[in-house]
Amino acid sequence: ANCVSAGRMAAQRAVVDARIREVLASTYFVLNENGPLCFTVGGSDPADLAHRVSVGDRHTCSCAVGRAGREPCEHMLFVLLKVFRIPPTNPLLYGLGIREAQLEEVMKGRAKRTSRA
Repeated sequence: ANCVSAGRMAAQRAVVDARIREVLASTYFVLNENGPLCFTVGGSDPADLAHRVSVGDRHTCSCAVGRAGREPCEHMLFVLLKVFRIPPTNPLLYGLGIREAQLEEVMKGRAKRTSRA
């Protein structure tokens, strides 16, 4: 990879790292489960509107960062970290989607959480 793309990747990783820290320190919650991979997410801040998040081959979110599609937004990260219990150090958090085989592992993490509840 050339220097520009390596620098961009490092900058992108720093942005996602900051968002992960923000999600871990913030109060987000699932307002509605629209399907096994689709959620309406809200936050404790009244200014933070409810956003529709879908995870899968290509993650989507209705917020401005999610629509831009350059890196995962805090709402996508919330779903991956808290709903599917992906550890904060897992490389899956840095991508804009999860392949089907990886998705099965993610779903198993959620099933464990649900069975404990």
